[in-house]
Amino acid sequence: MTACASCAKEDVTLRCSACKHVSYCNAECQKKDWKNHKPICQLAQGKMPKFKETFVGADGHELLPDPDEWWKGLSETDSFIRLIDAYRLRVEDEYMFEGEAGGLYGGENPPVADFRRFLRLAEDRDAVPPWWNAQKRKECIQFSLTDKWANISYAVEKSDIREHYGNPFMPMNLREIGRKVHGYMPGEF
Repeated sequence: MTACASCAKEDVTLRCSACKHVSYCNAECQKKDWKNHKPICQLAQGKMPKFKETFVGADGHELLPDPDEWWKGLSETDSFIRLIDAYRLRVEDEYMFEGEAGGLYGGENPPVADFRRFLRLAEDRDAVPPWWNAQKRKECIQFSLTDKWANISYAVEKSDIREHYGNPFMPMNLREIGRKVHGYMPGEF
């Protein structure tokens, strides 16, 4: 069942009329969430959100990097973490928006086979850094099983991502990586 994007109640009656990705229990919740949803809504419609300036996070990286070069300026470890978090948020979104129970939600724990499929698809779609190779894939998978935060054995939600990165745009950044890997966003069709 889909929950309200603002208050998380499961009794939803409204859906964003522009992108059709997000549901709300009432107009008040929709209005309250608009500031957070607007850039995601614009991206889902194929538009790039317009900002007056480049936003830089506490870590010194752009808050809205080019999705084709999301790894730019990141260390190898940080690149692994972004790929892992893109995968984890994708699994959450597929469950929330499409009712698909894959990976961790499908009972695979740890969901290594599902994550491996995600990485191979990322490789096929050029959604990995230029230094990526078979050895880096193995290292990333191993990292995804041992890191305290970026661990595929643990579910993640949009609010967790925002809090962890201290960046309100990070869920959108990770979803764009997922879009590049899969070719669409959950609920898009």
